[in-house]
Amino acid sequence: MRSYFVIHISKPGTPPVVGRLENMKFALNSTTRDTIPIMKIARDIQSLSVFKRDTAKFRRQLKRTKQPIVLTVNGKADMVVIDADSYDEYMREQDRLGLIASVNRGIDDMRAGRTKPAEKVFREFEKKYKHLLGE
Repeated sequence: MRSYFVIHISKPGTPPVVGRLENMKFALNSTTRDTIPIMKIARDIQSLSVFKRDTAKFRRQLKRTKQPIVLTVNGKADMVVIDADSYDEYMREQDRLGLIASVNRGIDDMRAGRTKPAEKVFREFEKKYKHLLGE
């Protein structure tokens, strides 16, 4: 019987919730309700020297599983390797989170009264950059 460990961090800065699940292959993302493949420790954590020796094998594994591989040096995590599609997905998610944070900052500014009418902003901009505008 296989045991899998799931770590769930509900909010940044809060302690993770660690659970042990028997014979489970997927966890449920509580935010999006998507299923997430659970990391298999024996497969997905490897020493850097083994990775260098069997790079082709790990490349196939990355493409097949879409799961990152944690590489260790002297028994400690040193780097994480992911396939190109997963990296693209990660970057899109980072962009999305950045946009959401920016919108939330704007909403906070609006609620706190840290805003100016658009006409005033444009007038100040034109005055400041008049020499660049060719006027």
